[in-house]
Amino acid sequence: MITQVTINEKSFGDKILYEGLELNVEEGEKLGLIGRNGTGKTTLLGLITGDDKDFDGEVKFKKGRYNSSKYSSDL
Repeated sequence: MITQVTINEKSFGDKILYEGLELNVEEGEKLGLIGRNGTGKTTLLGLITGDDKDFDGEVKFKKGRYNSSKYSSDL
């Protein structure tokens, strides 16, 4: 596993955008995000990259795969 994303909740005010989201990315997988405007595609990428840290959950990367102090690397 390269990346493990667990988002218990991400909201904007009263609007809950994500609740109970789990995403695992395995070596060699390719992903695409498809959705209407305003459905949270860019927000999800911001959570994964660490640009958005205002959420309940965690993002983990496989140890040695990425060099960033923003993330835990204990997969």
